Amino acid sequence: MATVIIMPKQGQSVESCIINEMKQKGDKVSKGDILFAYETDKASFEEEAPEDGVVLETFFSEGDEVPVLSNVMVLGAEGENVDEFRQSAETAPSETAAPVVESPKTEESKSEVITAVNQVVVSNEKAIGVSPRAKKQAESKGVDASTLSGSGPGGRVIERDVLAAAETAPKMTPLAKKIAQEDPSLQASSASGLAQSVQGADLTSKNPVYGNDFELK
Repeated sequence: MATVIIMPKQGQSVESCIINEMKQKGDKVSKGDILFAYETDKASFEEEAPEDGVVLETFFSEGDEVPVLSNVMVLGAEGENVDEFRQSAETAPSETAAPVVESPKTEESKSEVITAVNQVVVSNEKAIGVSPRAKKQAESKGVDASTLSGSGPGGRVIERDVLAAAETAPKMTPLAKKIAQEDPSLQASSASGLAQSVQGADLTSKNPVYGNDFELK
């Protein structure tokens, strides 16, 4: 019998998670294998296969933001029907909008509206950021994630963005890599090492501070 794999709910405040890696349709898995990796704003997780089987269908792709408790994939024996799970996964519950009641605008109410809008803007700015897995990869590979264009929901930098940047970055000597890991804001101004590798001396701050408006006393 086919088994549907849902997106777990990690905490009361978590409404969706981002998929980083996942098995594809047709892949054979054994019990305990990682079906997909996903992350919230604060942590990363992995979902294991509850049994042996074949991935009969997937309803999302890597990088997608998936609402919790949604059907992510179906696991079972080859040839089993998955239509019942496909319908529930693709049909989102409808929401009935509450009627808008107009009320007289006062200075106090206007202030409250402005405050609420500002809070939403700040919340959205925080939400974009860098995912936990991307941050971990950036630290290990010496990549400054703040300079990357995110491909995740809302422009969020996710793991694949960091890995892509690391692949195109010049090779670093062990010392340069260690320095970059300790201070990701440093960037290579040149590559003076063997085979055009970046040495520690080639790393400089992307925001150097210059100044000559001082007096000696």
